[in-house]
Amino acid sequence: MTDRFQILIEPRPAAGDPATRRLAVRLGDAWLTQLIRRGSDRPDRCLEAPPLPLAFWFLDNWWRIRCEPPPQRDFPAQWRLAHHLLSVGAGYPWPNVSLWGEGSRFAVMVHADTHNIQRSLRFVAEPALEYVASSTAERAIDTFIDDVLQDAGSDCDGLDQEYRDLHAERADPLVSRWRRLEALLGFDPDGAPEAVVAGYETMSERFGVESIEEAALAQQGGHSINALQATLGAAEASKVILRTPSTIDHIELNRHQLHPPWRLAAATAAELRQRLRVLPGPIRNPRLSEVLGIRIDRLATQLAALGALRPSLARRFRQRQQTCAEVPLGPWQTL
Repeated sequence: MTDRFQILIEPRPAAGDPATRRLAVRLGDAWLTQLIRRGSDRPDRCLEAPPLPLAFWFLDNWWRIRCEPPPQRDFPAQWRLAHHLLSVGAGYPWPNVSLWGEGSRFAVMVHADTHNIQRSLRFVAEPALEYVASSTAERAIDTFIDDVLQDAGSDCDGLDQEYRDLHAERADPLVSRWRRLEALLGFDPDGAPEAVVAGYETMSERFGVESIEEAALAQQGGHSINALQATLGAAEASKVILRTPSTIDHIELNRHQLHPPWRLAAATAAELRQRLRVLPGPIRNPRLSEVLGIRIDRLATQLAALGALRPSLARRFRQRQQTCAEVPLGPWQTL
């Protein structure tokens, strides 16, 4: 957890390759671009590469970098192209680092360079996963692109126009809302199929944008709207309602927002147990039944009737000042 993230570029040199600059990426006290060149034992904080390809990469992938979290399994090629600095390419070495957004926080992951794929140098930053505030990451990327534009002048190859277009999208509430949803679903701008676009527009009008964005994370890709519609249909057909007490609603974890997900989960669980007055250890069926306001045997019967449907989200609604969740919630395991 840190409050410092910078992408630095040195001024245009008096001699040498006019397109190449010394670039450095700093995260807290660590330099992600620190390297050792072949034939030298002295570490250098900067790599040498043209900054324009990196600036274009940030603009081309900005919405996905800013809004799309990593997949549940591995890092598929399509995801790496939009989030992995190695994909900047252009014939120059880049550090083995992934970037992605998770709402109000931004993740920077340094991967172990076990294969040492760069022949002329070796990046030496230690493998790590750190978080910064998303506002910090946005400022760092914007500042870097501003610096590149100032350095390139009229030789910016259209970077200035692309940057203005992105700012216009970010400033437009309707456009930015849709760009966020596209990214959450794993699509590049304007890359989502028409059926997915139409389906999510209808869902947004019915359930609200925030709820739909959260649901989009349950399953990405072109089949996501079908999965969401099937889950909502099963919820509406179900006769089972789980009533959660108002004391456990709206758990605030702002003080932990830059912590890794597993620490957020632990903090949430601890807060939930405190509110329910439950000691550490398994929550037994009688207590769980009290919390949910339903008999466990009835719940298990209803879930068994769902057959092959295995939804990964729940629908929540407010009724008479009480928060409820409609089944199905996914595979249910009795304790």
